[in-house]
Amino acid sequence: MAITALCIAFFSTVTFYSGMALARRIRNKWYAILVRLGSFLLGFIVLGIAAFLLDVHPLVAELAGRYFFYMLLAGALVYKLLLVKFIPLPQDDTDTQKNQSS
Repeated sequence: MAITALCIAFFSTVTFYSGMALARRIRNKWYAILVRLGSFLLGFIVLGIAAFLLDVHPLVAELAGRYFFYMLLAGALVYKLLLVKFIPLPQDDTDTQKNQSS
């Protein structure tokens, strides 16, 4: 296991899931989709740029890509099973208006 590859994959994964958490807070459906897509692309770009800036061997960059893939899979399970409960969805304005009028 290369520590450099693990660090690169970790920062890319954190970038991706930060975007996913931010997208959950956005009320507009299309903006949320754009943030999710952008966070995936940004995470993937961070993977490539970090490998370039650190001037690592191409095999280390390939290993970072594999780690990134497996971290995304593991993170998806954790995100769906646990974190969705802790990141609340924004309430609709109609719900808050009904509660205020009661």
